Amino acid sequence: MWSALGQLVGGVILAMGPACPAVGPPAASAHSAVLFLHALGDTGEAASRWLKQSDAGGFVSQMERAGVRVIFPTATQIPYTLAGGRRMSAWYDRSGLPPTAAEHKPSVDASVSRLEAMLIELQREGIPPSRVAVGGFSQGGGISLQLAYRGSALGSALAGVFVLSSYACDDSPLWAALRTDPARRRPPLFQRHGTADAYILPAWGQATAKRLSEEGVDVQFSLEPRLAHSMGEAEIAALSEWLLDTLDAGARPGVSSKAHGT
Repeated sequence: MWSALGQLVGGVILAMGPACPAVGPPAASAHSAVLFLHALGDTGEAASRWLKQSDAGGFVSQMERAGVRVIFPTATQIPYTLAGGRRMSAWYDRSGLPPTAAEHKPSVDASVSRLEAMLIELQREGIPPSRVAVGGFSQGGGISLQLAYRGSALGSALAGVFVLSSYACDDSPLWAALRTDPARRRPPLFQRHGTADAYILPAWGQATAKRLSEEGVDVQFSLEPRLAHSMGEAEIAALSEWLLDTLDAGARPGVSSKAHGT
């Protein structure tokens, strides 16, 4: 299992950064794509290496066989308050860990904008948001929730979102965005959380899943027995199946690939 939080296939530039690790076919020939976002302090390279070397849950081999390109961006290094201001790769800053702590809007907004730029880049390469899933572990999952449900036209067009061991803050603007725009599409959500997670408590993930479901999101949530703050093979195997089904649905005729009015 991977708790700290590949084969390199080409390099993705601009928003994704130089030589962004990826597995699967190039975007030009890929059926669909996944943005897999790492945890606080980690890197896309480390995440891709772990998944490639272990092939946990058959994730990499299944994505490759299905023609899905999986891209592993690395978060920008920012001063992280809970580490005494030390600079580290983080999708957003936190002043406190519990969901009752205030969300740090500037850093969340910056990462959402960067992810939107990645989706635009993929669209230019022939993969629209309707054939892209975005998700990740811990902070990587948290920022994926923000992209999908905060009001982004590109985020709402995603095929799906997956969140492993993460949550949304109680005061997050995503809740207001969902309430004030009930007609906006809500991508389906795959969410898992370990029962033995003493860092990001299971109750936090459960509360987020419940609240999102009440706001009209199709949530597939499950607790992983005895799993601490890490990714386990069983949840990765379940994620692999869900991704293949979800990305296949996004590629069916009649599913819109339009975003930002294009």
